[in-house]
Amino acid sequence: MVQSHGGAYFSDAIYKDVEEKLKQKEENLKKVHTDQLHNEIKLVEEEDADKPQKERRRRFSVLQRRCEERIKNIRRSLMKKSHRNDNALRIVLVGRTGSGKSATANTLLGGQVFESKISPNAVTKTCQVGSREWQGRTLLVVDTPGLFDTKESLDTTCREISQCVLASAPGPHAIVMVVQLNRFTDEEQKTVALIKNLFGKSVMKHMIFVFTRKEELGDRSLSEFIAESQVKLRSIVKECGGRCVAFNNRAGEAEKEAQVQELVGLIEDMVQSHGGAYFSDAIYKDVEKKLKEQVENLKKICMDELNNEIKLVEEEYADKPREELETKIAELQKLCEERIKNIEEEAKSSVLEYIVNSVRKMLSKIWHMFWK
Repeated sequence: MVQSHGGAYFSDAIYKDVEEKLKQKEENLKKVHTDQLHNEIKLVEEEDADKPQKERRRRFSVLQRRCEERIKNIRRSLMKKSHRNDNALRIVLVGRTGSGKSATANTLLGGQVFESKISPNAVTKTCQVGSREWQGRTLLVVDTPGLFDTKESLDTTCREISQCVLASAPGPHAIVMVVQLNRFTDEEQKTVALIKNLFGKSVMKHMIFVFTRKEELGDRSLSEFIAESQVKLRSIVKECGGRCVAFNNRAGEAEKEAQVQELVGLIEDMVQSHGGAYFSDAIYKDVEKKLKEQVENLKKICMDELNNEIKLVEEEYADKPREELETKIAELQKLCEERIKNIEEEAKSSVLEYIVNSVRKMLSKIWHMFWK
């Protein structure tokens, strides 16, 4: 499916090539640190005006090495983060309670990551995220609660949809509708209708059906089952391009891995057919814009704090051995680098309420159509 889209996600025109983004960020960092280096050299020239030239050169050399090390370390963090984002295949699972979403998520993740059991009540009550390294790429799986069978309020539903959008930003490569074999209900029809109302009809180009309890097919093929099923199910499967697979989440490990291979292959073919694009719409684009702004703000705050702390430390350690100063500065740099590694999660937390409000505005207009 990814191949039929040319390897693209839905909003590829909005996002630059990873290397281009890295280069731009690196150039910005170089400018910041080069400017800082020049300022520090001027201060050293003023402070050490009466000291021997050899001593001044030594201090200049230390400042330059420190600047280069900062750029190298932060660029390494940016590269790791960009690589993770570029390499991830984002999969959102939707469906009613009892359809087998969490069990399917566990099959995809290769272990018991999410709670999964037979229950008349929802086991998954909030959006959950898990990831797995699989055949050279990251599978990022978002497990969602049922939208129509838990009788939740508008606010709770808005929050869960917002959490899902954040977890799958900048957009999912596949929205997987999990349906129990022989049980396509009104709730599942409403789930598909709600997704289309919120995200637009084009979302169906990124949807795949997973039918759980594959073992109940018996001697029939999945194609035969769909051909014999009710008109409403056939119509929706056709609307999403006939993309569907069957899972037995109780199978042995070898069969489970074969099922993962089949689904991931279908997703990759779909994404390729979209030119390599994941799904995105006005909601996802707005979220991505806000996230980018917040990430840049947090990075600037982090770097400004680091620079201020370094200045204070240099004053505090002015009369101490140079090695102690460099050790302390290295500690500060490490703390800054650790924060930068997690800066996207920090940004997501800070923009959640904005997204909830945006989703609420849209959902409140159609709430009466689905919840009566």
